[in-house]
Amino acid sequence: PVPSNAMRSGRTLPRLASWNPTFRASSIIPPLLILLISASQSPCFAIESNDPKDPQNITSVICDGSTGTRPNCEVLLDVPSSCSGESSLCPVVFFLHGSGGTNNWFSRTTGVHDEGVIGVYPQGEGGWNTGPKDTNQCDWSDFGCSVDPDEGALIASIISEVKSRGAVGNVYVTGNSNGAALAHR
Repeated sequence: PVPSNAMRSGRTLPRLASWNPTFRASSIIPPLLILLISASQSPCFAIESNDPKDPQNITSVICDGSTGTRPNCEVLLDVPSSCSGESSLCPVVFFLHGSGGTNNWFSRTTGVHDEGVIGVYPQGEGGWNTGPKDTNQCDWSDFGCSVDPDEGALIASIISEVKSRGAVGNVYVTGNSNGAALAHR
């Protein structure tokens, strides 16, 4: 059937005369087997747990300079044993400190080990780049600026790394003050 909006406009839809919808198992099974075999030979990553109040430091993987100038870059990953394994459906929760704050106290106060969620504690550069700041080198309207911290790129790279380790649960963000401003971006 022709959609009614196409009939009203006087346009005709092209026909796919050469398309043949027959299914041949022999055409799909070899590529599927190759995919399954190569997936089974891929190295398996697992998200590893850590002791409460002793989060994993994943700074060297994240803070490589690709997310702007970050002399104080640090990212801590807090994984309870209930969320460890080859893959985890536990929620991943980012905890963002306020301006002038640090990520150091989150591992002692968030309760991720009691709640069964994975905690991520990134360190901002004197806060988060959510608007004009005295520490920014670029004007607020300079959208091509690449020297000031790029918070979106930082959060995206952390999510990518955590998911590559096997954490496939939903991602949530919470923050205090300036961290809350970033959480709403």
